Amino acid sequence: MDEYGVSAAELRACSLDSFADGVFGPLENTISMPWLMRLGQGKSACCYCPLCLSEGREAYFRLIWRLAFVTHCPAHGVLLQQGCPACGDPVWPASGKYMARQPGLWSDIDSCPRCRNAYSVAPATFVGNPDTVRRHLELARAASSDSTLAGGSSQAYFAGLRAICQMLVRKGNEKLAPHMPLPQPVTEAGQYIEYFPSATRAMLIEAAAWLTDDWPHRFIMTCQSARMSKGAFHGMTSKLPEWVRAVVEQNLSKANRVLSDVEISTTVEHLRQKGRKPTKQAILRELGVTVSQTLNRKQSLRRRATREECLEVLAQFMKMAATAPTVRHERNTMTRDCLIFLVSMLSGKTAKQVCTLSETEARRTIAQADWSLSDMKRLRTQIDVLCRTYENAAAEWCDSNPIDAAAPWFISRSGKPFSAHTVRSRVSKLAQNCTHPSLWNSVNAFVGALQRDHDPLS
Repeated sequence: MDEYGVSAAELRACSLDSFADGVFGPLENTISMPWLMRLGQGKSACCYCPLCLSEGREAYFRLIWRLAFVTHCPAHGVLLQQGCPACGDPVWPASGKYMARQPGLWSDIDSCPRCRNAYSVAPATFVGNPDTVRRHLELARAASSDSTLAGGSSQAYFAGLRAICQMLVRKGNEKLAPHMPLPQPVTEAGQYIEYFPSATRAMLIEAAAWLTDDWPHRFIMTCQSARMSKGAFHGMTSKLPEWVRAVVEQNLSKANRVLSDVEISTTVEHLRQKGRKPTKQAILRELGVTVSQTLNRKQSLRRRATREECLEVLAQFMKMAATAPTVRHERNTMTRDCLIFLVSMLSGKTAKQVCTLSETEARRTIAQADWSLSDMKRLRTQIDVLCRTYENAAAEWCDSNPIDAAAPWFISRSGKPFSAHTVRSRVSKLAQNCTHPSLWNSVNAFVGALQRDHDPLS
């Protein structure tokens, strides 16, 4: 109790600090606090109830009018107004610049300093649901923990409510509107909830509050019905309260994105190893993606190359290896990649699996090929040259140290294990020029293509 007979608790109850525990936390920077309306920043800065200003002997602005979720007057149920009803100028204190330009010009707090029109004559608009505002005010003042409340506490609840409001105004999220009580999509994208007009804020908050009811079931069902992905919260995930982030991470699919050939091929192989059929839906579900144009395109392409296509690509590959420059080991690395591609077609192993073979295993695979066939006979001499060239290169990369017979034969220029990444890119480029567009443009389309029992339609 101070000398005026007012306690600290009473003073706190008359300031924004009274909502700190229940809404936005400690008041460190009132310019950028969540749910706090900015003063002097445009027409959406300060709100008022015309009926409240017309009551009593002295008009004053209520503290709660600075809270963005207070879109209606809890006493009269009318929509809060913004700006002068006559000239549209921002409400106090944004009028300070105007008064500074004309010294001596002052007006009552309940009237416009520019046109002197009274704010209390603004029309009372009875739209929206003031009960939502009253319920939120009770939560804000209580600042309590409640296991039945989404988030478990009022502060966590308001943090999540604001995040959902921000998600609703993002571009592309208007597809949620038909699945929830949102009269019309909000087109003023890219703004914070505090900057929207009262009517728009009321609509957004009502919709967000509806999503938090029966949490998380209604939220999940609505998002899935609208085919919403995690991309709806892109850039916001780190700022989401835990109760919202956990539901988003666990129940919403990843954003629609471009899948690489490697991702799709790896997923197909993984599904087959688990004994599951690699259908389109199974692949999408495994990758956590709702739609993929890349996968749609691949589903309609041939998955296996013909023998003629394989020999054509191999011939072009060998030609590139023979004419590649010798600087920076370009010819040697091209030769290595060409041999990996050849062994993959002969053995039925992927390029990555071939990189784990020893020299003995790789040479045995090449030796066991049917070189008596006319289309293979003409390549035999060139392949022998490639093997000798790579043998010398591998010895140089290992500093002339003998390579362990059981160690992988195909290595990088630094003598370390190789993962065939350059093979994939080189085959992909060659296939674009040497094969029909109906063939899947991936090194995996050529796996086992030179085996005796290869069937391009299988």
